[in-house]
Amino acid sequence: SCKREEKRLAAKSTWFSSVRAKPPKGHKHQRNYDSRKQEIEQALHNMPKKIQEWKGELVATKEKSKSSLPF
Repeated sequence: SCKREEKRLAAKSTWFSSVRAKPPKGHKHQRNYDSRKQEIEQALHNMPKKIQEWKGELVATKEKSKSSLPF
């Protein structure tokens, strides 16, 4: 049974190498890892500016919705 297993493994390795010349593509999250990491770093870099803009809009919306009456 040991020789049979060796033959099976040898046949499998030669079949794979002859059919597929290039390595497997890998999972999508593995292929997109570098570009996604770069996008996240850029977004974090711009985050203080975005937060400041959001707070300004929030204050402006609050002032706009306030009533002009004193009570």
